[in-house]
Amino acid sequence: MNAPDIPAPLCLTTREAARRLGISTQTLRRMAKRGDAPPSILLGQACVMWPEEALVAWVRARTDKERAREHA
Repeated sequence: MNAPDIPAPLCLTTREAARRLGISTQTLRRMAKRGDAPPSILLGQACVMWPEEALVAWVRARTDKERAREHA
């Protein structure tokens, strides 16, 4: 019996995630340290990956909050 193929979520390196967000890797790392960054996955002691879906959801949430402030 074969399990259905389920595509794995696309995970980005810190450099790729920062580039997608339009910020520096240093800024992304500082944001993560403060707890103000998209969720990441720790793969080992020094390998951090950023699920693309989490980045998109994080940006949407921040955009929605900003729009709500503008219309309040």
